[in-house]
Amino acid sequence: MQHHGDVPRPPVSTPVAGAAPGGSSYPDTYDRDLLVRRYGERRADELLALVGGHPAPGRRTRTMPVVAVITLAVVLTWVVWAWRSATTGAVTADLVGFATPTSDTSLVVTWTVSRDPGSAVACLVTATDRSGEQVGVRGVPVLPSGDRTTQLVTDVSTVARAANASVGGCRTVAAAGTTRAPTPR
Repeated sequence: MQHHGDVPRPPVSTPVAGAAPGGSSYPDTYDRDLLVRRYGERRADELLALVGGHPAPGRRTRTMPVVAVITLAVVLTWVVWAWRSATTGAVTADLVGFATPTSDTSLVVTWTVSRDPGSAVACLVTATDRSGEQVGVRGVPVLPSGDRTTQLVTDVSTVARAANASVGGCRTVAAAGTTRAPTPR
């Protein structure tokens, strides 16, 4: 039974005009105009690509450029976010060195702190003995400065001779003098 608009089809056993050699009922070329009338331009091009045909010149799909633009936008957004997260509000402290202890009651430590210019921070300077046990700690407030990096020299009181030092536990504080330095754990 045929419906209005259907194109009559030859019986399967009858070779189709333009059929591939060997009597196959499948044509070796496809009529794009016929496919467009039946399925619309987009679906016709998809079908042609599926069976190894090619869309008509100038009828390339726009999927790849759209996917490329979206991917590029996502990657650029992530890069900007990662860069801003790494550079904004980050407080880092680095040990420059310490003086060889001349007494059992103190250690002089030289260190730097990097933070957003104008930010007040507080850091912990820790002294340890040869076995790694903590023998002294000092919370140090660092006043706001126009520079990103500030070098400091801190005298840490100790209960025994110190053999090493470290700086850490830094955080941004509301304003110098209004918040206590971090407490040791």
